[in-house]
Amino acid sequence: TERAVDLVLLLDALSDVVLRAKSSLDASVRGALGLAQSYLAHHDRVGIVALGGILRWLGPDVGVRQHYRIAEQVMTVRLDASYVDPDLARVPRSALPPGALVVYFSPLLDDRAVEAARDIRERGHPILVVDVLGVEPTPPRGSKDGSLALRLWRMDRVALHHGLRSTGIQVVQWDGAEPLDGALRALTRVPLAARSS
Repeated sequence: TERAVDLVLLLDALSDVVLRAKSSLDASVRGALGLAQSYLAHHDRVGIVALGGILRWLGPDVGVRQHYRIAEQVMTVRLDASYVDPDLARVPRSALPPGALVVYFSPLLDDRAVEAARDIRERGHPILVVDVLGVEPTPPRGSKDGSLALRLWRMDRVALHHGLRSTGIQVVQWDGAEPLDGALRALTRVPLAARSS
């Protein structure tokens, strides 16, 4: 039997990478709105939590009105320059219901953002991290060690993704340029599995 899914969209507002008018936070917002629209069209309940200096949330609900509430919520999400740890314990149970599927949009640059993903998983939620860091560092021209530094940076990112996967967290990369469906295609059975009772 099919049942409604509780989907919570988690947005990382702790860091933002902007290059040539492309912003990782803007990609997160677009991806979250697209997923919200898709799940709400299937009569699922969708909510949102934004991690930053100010912790914001909207509990899962259904309908067109909820889509507009989510849109208003994400439009207020901007980079919060704060050294305060986002305390997910302050998020009420109604905003992060037991068993809710969590899709977390983050460039995974801030240790607090990575720990938030692990915390969500330890609470027993199925979680998918969408890594929205669509750029790599550019070594200075003529730098002797630039290519080595870039190689080490890439290895560090692979290790980060592997570490998250080893704890049961799914990770996909998405730069916001292509449709999100392409990045999620390999994982389409994860949300469907959550529908079966």
